[in-house]
Amino acid sequence: NLFERTVELQASGGEGSLEWALYVVGPVVVAGIEFLEMGLHYPAGTGCTNSGQSGGAVYVTGTGAILVSNVFDDTGVPERPCDASQIYVAAGGEHRVLDNDFRSLSADGINAGAHVAEISGNRFAGGLDDAVFLFDDDPRDTWVTGNLFADQQINGLLLAGVAGRVHAVNNTFVRCAEGGVRRFSPRPLVLRNNAYAANGTFDVNPVDGTSGLDLDMGWEAHDGTSTWLSCNPDPDCSAAVVDSASQL
Repeated sequence: NLFERTVELQASGGEGSLEWALYVVGPVVVAGIEFLEMGLHYPAGTGCTNSGQSGGAVYVTGTGAILVSNVFDDTGVPERPCDASQIYVAAGGEHRVLDNDFRSLSADGINAGAHVAEISGNRFAGGLDDAVFLFDDDPRDTWVTGNLFADQQINGLLLAGVAGRVHAVNNTFVRCAEGGVRRFSPRPLVLRNNAYAANGTFDVNPVDGTSGLDLDMGWEAHDGTSTWLSCNPDPDCSAAVVDSASQL
């Protein structure tokens, strides 16, 4: 199946309508669409006040959905609660999000409660929460490669769950107000050849209390404006595998 148009889709149904512009069941390709003000579909609020609500741009299920070369633009939409997102991956697996533009988002760009095989070549600029939040427990790996995470209100890449190794390679994290990469749980994480600049509190935080368990990190570049690796209360991240000699 192919859903490909050069069209604009505007939020409809009124603020807080709980609607999705597209509900897709893979295998399907969604390409070349401008999704405008889709944050309005989610109920208004800030913080984590509306947990479990619904509404955004694209709701994904099935197997092998591909979202490529789309624009998600929330310019002018007030901030939404922390669990709102433009793309929600609800079920299935082997999904891919490639070469999309996420602009001035009112909440998260991608929330994934099911397996995403690849998130590559996307540009996240000016979001009011985390750009990408992966919280599935699928054992399959996820690759996050070649993305730009800029000016996020909280983090660029946020992880939870305990399965499914995440490989973050060749990404740039810049001016993320809390940090570049953060885990809420000791999910296996490989970091290679990423660049970090002018982030807030930290560049990488592999979750408090784990001492960096299941973190493998090398060939990373940091500008030194924030703590490059934070493992409170273990500042040395003694359980992590860190190639310090390769860090810039």
